[in-house]
Amino acid sequence: MTIPYADVATKKKVADGWADFFTNPYVAQCGPITTCTLHAKGCTVAILQSINSVTGVLMDQNIKAGYTTEYCVKCQNVDGGTIT
Repeated sequence: MTIPYADVATKKKVADGWADFFTNPYVAQCGPITTCTLHAKGCTVAILQSINSVTGVLMDQNIKAGYTTEYCVKCQNVDGGTIT
């Protein structure tokens, strides 16, 4: 995902929740996804305790030189199964 530069200090919301990253084609078999967290690359250190329409995922947009970063999204369904 590319975020265009903007000369403002506010962060840009780039995702509202897990559905912005992947689909859940197994709702009937496994149940719905109930929680998702944003982690650093490698998925061991949580950055956000929850990804939802309130918290979302926010990124800086005022870095002139630009930057590249990688994250891991880890979600859990009602039965405790996880996907990363």
